[in-house]
Amino acid sequence: MRYWFSIVASIVFTCSFQQGVKAKDYVLIIGGIAGEKSYYDRFWHTSLEFYNLLIDTYGLNPNQVTFLFEQPVEKIVTDQSTAENVISAF
Repeated sequence: MRYWFSIVASIVFTCSFQQGVKAKDYVLIIGGIAGEKSYYDRFWHTSLEFYNLLIDTYGLNPNQVTFLFEQPVEKIVTDQSTAENVISAF
């Protein structure tokens, strides 16, 4: 499960930044079902670091980032990472 998340994050990152960030670029971050608490914490911290990298380092506006996570615990999380929300985000 943790490898799947890493692959998704890598694909999103690579596709979004090959040509540099432009005003119309959008990023979808999906944090999946972690199961155990230790995986949940890792997924959360990795997803949060990725979000912060996009905003702080690459200068994306938070409105350009859709952040789905299994339990939207913070204000920056757009919604829960259900299949319906993922499809809707596309």
